[in-house]
Amino acid sequence: MVKSKRSKTNGDMPVQIITGRDGKPAFAVVPFEAFSTLLTYARKGANENSDGFGPLEELEWDWNRLAANNDEDVAVYDDAKAREEESFPLEIADRMIGGENPIKVFREYRGLTQKQLAKKTDTSAAYLSQIETGRRTGSIKLLRRLAGALNVEVEDLI
Repeated sequence: MVKSKRSKTNGDMPVQIITGRDGKPAFAVVPFEAFSTLLTYARKGANENSDGFGPLEELEWDWNRLAANNDEDVAVYDDAKAREEESFPLEIADRMIGGENPIKVFREYRGLTQKQLAKKTDTSAAYLSQIETGRRTGSIKLLRRLAGALNVEVEDLI
């Protein structure tokens, strides 16, 4: 699981450390002004000690490339927000990618018990349990009712 924590450096610059799935620091997020300052100091040091294309130039190239892609990313984000579709936490996707049954994942995310969902969809809790554990498959009619009760698309359940 990716985790982040906020910390301060010796100079009291706020830093967010993002750790990877292995628990080791993977990224450091700093305010843009601090990044610009660091880049200025690095450029000054690189100009004094560098004789060619090195890590600083690669960093600047990567940063410029990321900045150029930012406009496209913002447009995609704005388009998604304009559609007012519900988004789900990463945990939901991780659980489904990990092989958990989507009906169970969405049911739990919505805070419903099997009994409550069964009642909403005119089926039995026992049958719903069998579907969630993969012992049975539901009919398309039942999947439509489940999707409606869970406020998702049928495609999200299969």
